[in-house]
Amino acid sequence: MKRLLFLTFTSVLVGSCVSMPPDQVNPALGEFTPMQEEVKRNIEQMERDAPGFLKRNQLPTSDELVEELNDHLSPRSNCNVQFEEEEKANNNRSPLLDNPESQTLLSTLGDQPAPGGNVTFKLTDPGEDVNKVVQSGYQLYGQEDKRIYGTARTIWNLQAAGRLLSKEGIIMGVGDISQKNGGSLRPTHNSHRAGNDVDLRFINKAGIGKACYYQDKSCYDEDKTYTMMKALVDVDPNNIKTMYVNDPSLNKRLRDYLKNKYQMTEAQVNRKVSTWAGHDNHIHISWNGG
Repeated sequence: MKRLLFLTFTSVLVGSCVSMPPDQVNPALGEFTPMQEEVKRNIEQMERDAPGFLKRNQLPTSDELVEELNDHLSPRSNCNVQFEEEEKANNNRSPLLDNPESQTLLSTLGDQPAPGGNVTFKLTDPGEDVNKVVQSGYQLYGQEDKRIYGTARTIWNLQAAGRLLSKEGIIMGVGDISQKNGGSLRPTHNSHRAGNDVDLRFINKAGIGKACYYQDKSCYDEDKTYTMMKALVDVDPNNIKTMYVNDPSLNKRLRDYLKNKYQMTEAQVNRKVSTWAGHDNHIHISWNGG
């Protein structure tokens, strides 16, 4: 995707006016911070050590394909279905938009769109350009099947989290969201139908989303992955629906974060943070209504 097109920030969807996330990967965010420079150097070193690193990092590994199959074969519990039906989308906007420290950083994204709506918004691919990857704070992987469509709010959430994490020297690895217009993604997913589910790789020691198992401590960095998950919570805390986190230590830290920062009850946290087969090498997050 080589086009750099600024879309208008408003559009009529399903009879209501909502903000649209801009289709851009190279926003004017000023000079790189020291943390951004560090992760850029890490990527450039990996390219020197193994030319084509960024290109290969966009491809799913055989282990990731096996995990997708395990996810599909794992039956959904009645308990989870009940929680899904009970949860309602919350139209409150991100508290980060009222925080002076993050307000400027997110200002060019426009207002956070309302939940729900059409699954027609595409997460722009920064490709293999190191500067664009660092500025956007994410890289896509496994997208030969074009499953990078979400609702306007989901795409805004990912772009916002990417900008926050970029300043911390962290690059997300974003996998499947939904296909255009939504619908079933079988045979590999039971979910990812409504543009509000996202797969994310764990963050490695260099600060980059990589195909790691959480058991592999030479690759997986729990602290950096925790920083990623906090950002994804903070962009839309009132609408966090589900996070599948199989690493027991990270799972506990996220539970404590929701309780301490957002005063969630034990019952609320149990709904939102759980484990699931097929998620030992990535995290699944979803928001209510997208």
